[in-house]
Amino acid sequence: MSLTPQTPRTETTTRSKQEIFLLDNLALWLPSEFSLAEIADRCGKHKDTIRKYLQSNFREGTDYTYTSNGGKILVARDTALHIGEHYDK
Repeated sequence: MSLTPQTPRTETTTRSKQEIFLLDNLALWLPSEFSLAEIADRCGKHKDTIRKYLQSNFREGTDYTYTSNGGKILVARDTALHIGEHYDK
């Protein structure tokens, strides 16, 4: 067993660059906004749960908006991904 520090593996660095590249390209295929109902369905939570979390942790106007017709809540892509990660735990 060696007590000398190991140098970082270059595969990890290359892989993280590849992952970043793939995520950037994947973002082109995702819609820029998601409805609150879509997020609730995908997370398996009730719409009110998602709405309360959204209102207490994000800013209206930048992270989510209310539509004038029907009162739908549209959530920005980055915010929707953050909510999905939060409830994926």
